[in-house]
Amino acid sequence: MRIGRVVIRNFRSFEHLDVHLASNTSCIIGENNTGKTNFLHAIRLCIDANLSSSYRSLIPGDIHSTVDISHPSQVLVALEITDFAGKTNEE
Repeated sequence: MRIGRVVIRNFRSFEHLDVHLASNTSCIIGENNTGKTNFLHAIRLCIDANLSSSYRSLIPGDIHSTVDISHPSQVLVALEITDFAGKTNEE
């Protein structure tokens, strides 16, 4: 089982990001202040069941600067999980 795609909209430094991850992707590389930590935080929000509800709650700084925060449902973080077919525990 692996993450095959990450979609992020209006979360922190990402206005819109849609990334397909190759099966051999193992690291994220980038200049300082380009969103590496924000990318990993978005993934963690989706898959880390041990996060407290207060850590999952969005604060104004989590919403991209171009978004009008008076409109709800503007932030999206989605993961596409692949390569789990036939594995009973993962299904």
